[in-house]
Amino acid sequence: MNALSPLRTEISRLWHQVNREMRSLLDDAFRQSAMPPPVYFMLREIVREPGITVSELSRRVAMVKSHVSRTVDHMADRGYVRKESDPADQRLIRLYATAPAERELEQTDRRVCAAWQSLVADMSAEELAAVEQGLRILLKTLERNATTRPREKV
Repeated sequence: MNALSPLRTEISRLWHQVNREMRSLLDDAFRQSAMPPPVYFMLREIVREPGITVSELSRRVAMVKSHVSRTVDHMADRGYVRKESDPADQRLIRLYATAPAERELEQTDRRVCAAWQSLVADMSAEELAAVEQGLRILLKTLERNATTRPREKV
């Protein structure tokens, strides 16, 4: 195994620290909401694509299908999601957000947005541009890497 260069080791350490701090920042936003993060991320996808299936939803949120299925059942019990059989294929269940869920999603979106705004409020335009550029480079590298590595079934 090759030892990582000091710069790569520092990037790894910084990434871990940024991830932990972002989780903490967003946890505060979600604490004020009745919607836990997994429900929020799933509901966003259901609102984006009404009629999405559990299988497609699990791919989009990168979670195991059984976990997504249990969460969707919980969301349906709470009145956030309506499940309907696909008229063309009765084996498929289509998911639709309810009006109360969409309102709660909007409120949670505002809290998450406010958390982001508070984070970047003191950053200069140059700092924001540097962060954006760094994230674009990282995303491009991740996408390139994703095409060359074997994919796990989600």
